[in-house]
Amino acid sequence: MNKKFSFFLAVWLAGFLAMTIPVFSGFGPLKDGTYVASHDMMDISVEIIRGEILDILIIEHRGGGEKYGRMIQPLIEKILAEQSLDVDGVTGATVSSKALKSALKEILEEADAMPEE
Repeated sequence: MNKKFSFFLAVWLAGFLAMTIPVFSGFGPLKDGTYVASHDMMDISVEIIRGEILDILIIEHRGGGEKYGRMIQPLIEKILAEQSLDVDGVTGATVSSKALKSALKEILEEADAMPEE
């Protein structure tokens, strides 16, 4: 193989591998596992498999209970669909939305396989 082709192959392979590793918006590749975090009024559990968030479960919601837990389900669905925290909160459940995002951010920082130094 000539040097030019080897270089091209290495760059292409690096780019291809980078595209196949799921990345949660704003974070590096995520380590698989089940993580738990608390923020203000909310305890959540998050399952990460193959670097992607598959499930977000509200363990306990101490600020309105089930009602607000149900109200932020669309937010959870948006976060899962877009694999991003950069989604709008739920009108009428602003505090719950912020608590969920903050707890999830703590988990993502813990699960980030390549944290910034």
